[in-house]
Amino acid sequence: RLGNMLFCYASMLGIAARNNMTAVMPESSRLVSVFKIQTDLTPDLRVTLGMYKAHEEYGRRGSAYDFSTRNLPKVNTKLLGYYQSWKYLEGADAIVRENLKFRDAYLNAAESFLEAHPPASADYTRVGIHVRRGDMLQDYYQRFGYVVPGAEYFAAAMEYFHKKFSHIQFVVCSDDISWVEANVKGEHVVYSRSRSDVVDLAILSLCDHMIVSVGSFGWWAAYLANGITVYYKDWPKEYSMLEYNVDKKAYFPPQWI
Repeated sequence: RLGNMLFCYASMLGIAARNNMTAVMPESSRLVSVFKIQTDLTPDLRVTLGMYKAHEEYGRRGSAYDFSTRNLPKVNTKLLGYYQSWKYLEGADAIVRENLKFRDAYLNAAESFLEAHPPASADYTRVGIHVRRGDMLQDYYQRFGYVVPGAEYFAAAMEYFHKKFSHIQFVVCSDDISWVEANVKGEHVVYSRSRSDVVDLAILSLCDHMIVSVGSFGWWAAYLANGITVYYKDWPKEYSMLEYNVDKKAYFPPQWI
C-alpha cells in the first residue's frame, strides 16, 4: 500500500540522516515511478548491500518508535518493519519533502481536477478530507482492532474549519465514494473520482489543511499538505491486537488536533 511504502521510505531517510549513513532503495520500488526520488537506487539490493545486518523494529510494533535506530552500528543495514512514526522523520523533514515531489503526470492530473472544481470565492481555504473504509470494514480487520469514523466525526471536523475560516472548499477522496456522497455533505464539497490512489494523494497534498480518518494513506496526505490536521482519536479499538502495535504519541504528530 502506498501509505505504508511512504512510511518505510521516509523513515529510512530519517534514520540514515541521523546515523550519517547513505540511504539506498531498489529502483523497482513503486515510489520511484510516483515521486521525483533523489535517493541512490540499485537494480539489486542484495548485491549492493553485500554482507549486511538486519535491523527489525523493537517488539515488532509497526506504529511506534524504535529508539535503537538512533545509534545503528556502522555496517550495511537492512531495515525490516513498518517504521510508522513521525519521530523517525525528526531532523529530516526537508530531505523527506524534497524527495516526495510528485512526478508531473500525477501533479498535472491533480491540478486539473482542482481547476475543474473552482471554489465559490477567490478568498477561500481548501480543506482535504480522506475517508478510508473498504477493507477496514471486514470482520478480520474489525476483530484485529480497526475502526472507521462515522458521519458525525466528519461533520464535527468540518464545523471546526467553518468556525476557523470564512470561505471553505472541502475536497473529499475516498475508497467508498457512494458512502461519502451520502454522509459527508455540505456546501462547497467536491468529490474525487480519479480511481487513482496517487492522483488522490496529490490532490490532497495541494489542500491547505486536512481531515483524516484512519490509515497510513491519510497520514501522508496530511503530512504533504502540511497545514492544520484534524484526526480521528478513537483508533485503534481499545484492548485490541492493533492497539498493542500502536503508540499514539509516536504515531500522531503532536500538533495534530
